[in-house]
Amino acid sequence: MHVAHILLQAFSGAIVTLPLSRLLPFVNRGGVLRRVLSLLFVVGIAAFLWNIFRMATFDAMIKASDIWRDFGGWYFTAFLIFGLWVALYYSVQAYVAVAAERQHVEMERIRRVEAENLSRQSQMMMLRYQVNPHFLFNTLNSVSALIKTSRPEQARDMVTQLSTFMRYTLERDYMIATSFEEELRLINIYLNIERVRYGERLKTEFHIDDEALSASVPSMILQPLFENTMKYVIAGTIDGGIIRLSARQQNGKLHIIMEDSGHPDHQNVDEVLSNLKKGVGLKNMEDRLRVHYQNESDMILGGSDLGGLKIDLIMPLRRQSDSVKVT
Repeated sequence: MHVAHILLQAFSGAIVTLPLSRLLPFVNRGGVLRRVLSLLFVVGIAAFLWNIFRMATFDAMIKASDIWRDFGGWYFTAFLIFGLWVALYYSVQAYVAVAAERQHVEMERIRRVEAENLSRQSQMMMLRYQVNPHFLFNTLNSVSALIKTSRPEQARDMVTQLSTFMRYTLERDYMIATSFEEELRLINIYLNIERVRYGERLKTEFHIDDEALSASVPSMILQPLFENTMKYVIAGTIDGGIIRLSARQQNGKLHIIMEDSGHPDHQNVDEVLSNLKKGVGLKNMEDRLRVHYQNESDMILGGSDLGGLKIDLIMPLRRQSDSVKVT
């Protein structure tokens, strides 16, 4: 009978918690003192009703009429049990609220990251559309010039090289970084196109450390530099000029250095740099570096010992195996 009574009072206590759980949200209104007093009153009433029931059932089942002399002790136990239940109730409510807030914050973070990813992808695609048509139009103009000057073989060779270049770029995912070795392969295709037009006027020097070949770089990051050099140095002088490309690792950074021999009429390097910053190519590179590396990259402009400009692209040294899609 004792076991039966324990089970009965446990079940009846659980029943009492049902209306109690409905009353607690209303208790949480008003000031602190009012809330504490209301909570003590509600818990006291619930404990009193439950205590009356369990003592009455104990008296009926066990036949212990003198049990009512210990009403205070029984009531204290009932009040303590419901007090602990209320503490557990509020602990669960607090945990649920914190979990919901964390989930809300996480969802907001995910939405923000997704929005940033879409923004970056859109920005990257806009930058791509700036590079490819610009180069394409320049090359087609060169082909037209070759045809007009009765050089069909050179024009045909340039069209073939252009087809290789465009196929190579269109097959690549512009949002994924590439190895510097792949970037050099693309630049060599581009130089082959320009050599058809400029011949011996285009002179190049490559000084590439072996450890830089596997470094990860943004795809077609060097394209604007070579286009500017072709326009202002090689095409702008009768004798052409020299383009020097160097790449090395230094203090955990990849340094890609582009130098040229300059234009005889452009003796003021600061003026040339000022004009260069106004163009699309350099701005394109700055934007792409910022998209890929945020604040971890830099671009230093200055004069070269060749007589022209020197541009040092500095970016984190990452291997191609560690590269991920730009998001």
